[in-house]
Amino acid sequence: MKLLKANRGFYICSLSSKSIIYKGMFLAEALSDFYPDLNDKRFISRYAIFHQRFSTKLS
Repeated sequence: MKLLKANRGFYICSLSSKSIIYKGMFLAEALSDFYPDLNDKRFISRYAIFHQRFSTKLS
């Protein structure tokens, strides 16, 4: 609980024991910069979903 109080930018995305949830605001090209463990050859995944939101502001 001390970690949660000390790091206000931290929150839990999921409590699943079977899934890892990564969240962040970055471009798709920067994914491996934010989560270098995804480049590890020992890291195995059946699937990955990446959603990129584009700005809807026209002006």
